[in-house]
Amino acid sequence: MGQPVPPITTGIGEPEPLLDAEYAHGPLLVERPRATRNSLNRMARAIGSTAGMAVTRARHLPSRIEELKEEVAAGARRSGDESRNKTGEITNRAERNAREMDQQLRRYSRQNPFTTLGVAGIAGLVLGFGLRLWRDHRE
Repeated sequence: MGQPVPPITTGIGEPEPLLDAEYAHGPLLVERPRATRNSLNRMARAIGSTAGMAVTRARHLPSRIEELKEEVAAGARRSGDESRNKTGEITNRAERNAREMDQQLRRYSRQNPFTTLGVAGIAGLVLGFGLRLWRDHRE
């Protein structure tokens, strides 16, 4: 139980103690490997490569933002065109339905003039009565 922990080695270099030997008490002595010049150079190249890629991407960022803006604008134009087309279709259908209803009402009023006059008179009475009640309660 009182044996020290063996040093950790990774084959990179000579192990280095994490704690000074005079402060180490038994199992607290842990050693770490020393980095060699080659391993430091490899790490520096990896860091430099990563930083270079980040800088390259940062340089291309404004052009990518412009591309995205153009894509969004094109999508908005397509959506606007589609909505105008759909609105035009709905408007045309509503106009066609209104013309058909107008023709049917004209035909009915020519075929039944007295019924049309009676319905118009009753509608006028109901509308007049409703307006009078609304005006009386408003004041």
